[in-house]
Amino acid sequence: MKAHVIASLLLGGLSVTGISKAAVEVRTNPGIRINSDDGAYSAYVGGRILMDGALYDNDDIGPGNVPGVQARQMRMELGGSALGWSFTTEMEFADNVPELMLGFVSTQIGQAEFRIGHILPYMTLDARNSSLQVTFAERALLTSMLWPIYRWGMAYTGYTGRTFYHVSAYNLDNDDSKTTDGWGGITRLGYDPIYTDYSSLHFGGGFAREQYGYSNTIDEETGEHEAQGVRLRLLPAGRIGTDSRVTMLEINNGRRIDDNKLALEASGSYKRWSFQTEWGRGLYDDGIEEGEMSGYYGYVSYFLTNDTRPYDHKLGRYVRVRPSNSRTGAFEVAARYQRVHGEQGPSGGALTRDVDIDVVSGVVNWYRNPFVRFVLDITYARTEDALANQRLDATTAATFRVQLDY
Repeated sequence: MKAHVIASLLLGGLSVTGISKAAVEVRTNPGIRINSDDGAYSAYVGGRILMDGALYDNDDIGPGNVPGVQARQMRMELGGSALGWSFTTEMEFADNVPELMLGFVSTQIGQAEFRIGHILPYMTLDARNSSLQVTFAERALLTSMLWPIYRWGMAYTGYTGRTFYHVSAYNLDNDDSKTTDGWGGITRLGYDPIYTDYSSLHFGGGFAREQYGYSNTIDEETGEHEAQGVRLRLLPAGRIGTDSRVTMLEINNGRRIDDNKLALEASGSYKRWSFQTEWGRGLYDDGIEEGEMSGYYGYVSYFLTNDTRPYDHKLGRYVRVRPSNSRTGAFEVAARYQRVHGEQGPSGGALTRDVDIDVVSGVVNWYRNPFVRFVLDITYARTEDALANQRLDATTAATFRVQLDY
């Protein structure tokens, strides 16, 4: 009933443009898509829900992580196209206040797409894969370390033959706070020597240049400077495991901070098997203090059913799993190891921060159909302070997810 109501509203919107209802095609699952018969106009509405629950085996350091349930994502998407231009809007309702995730207009230029608005710059493969298609409950820590997430800016993404590319420029100003300011730019290139319906081989890399600003203006609400340098914090035990949160880098000397990031990636698949690995490094310098973030991860996955991990060579990423057996769905198991390192200190001086994180994860995915997935992720995360020669945290987390794409 709800789908029919939404479809009627979308059809009504198209009729305003002068298109008759008889001249459109309506498709559902996921979402509702309406296309005019000549392809000049379209409209789309859909969304996703990701619900997480987590249990913890904590160490005796600190209060420990508290088991809980969290609405990880509750998003609504609305889009459409007219006369060669498209628009995309995605809102997040999981938190108390609705948040704009995506909001841009785009157009095709040959084999490339140009976007401008609230975009998602891509630097790594793990970031390029949709959160609906990420194999584990959490993206790799390397991704959290390097990725600027949603920003106002512009991007140009395309492919030629077996090569894909992405170039973007963006503002570092946070939408929900004034603690970060500045600008950044990313270039990502890749090559696909092999891609078929059941196999792929992928190599790529990305480079980012960013400048974090510092403002002498005091925020009236917080009493702090509107832009306060850089602070990078990670959650090794997952989003709900906030007691395991660790600060890897924090530079706040009232000066502009220059940041250069580099990432390399490789992945492949053959029938039921696939692998993915990335390495990255970020260097930060404000002329008084220097910082470095580096890390890598690697994982292997295997489908217990007769399925494979689909790859889109035009976008340089992995896409939706479509089970070959509609009755049982697809079952996948995977294992991942990752390590990240953060350090900082005065320029030319001794380190004042030196932190290492090691994480081992195993996951079981049940793709009931292309739009419903159940995830069981078991992760062991250990954080150590090399300067103090002591362990900061050691936690085992069991995360269960229900994922619906509608």
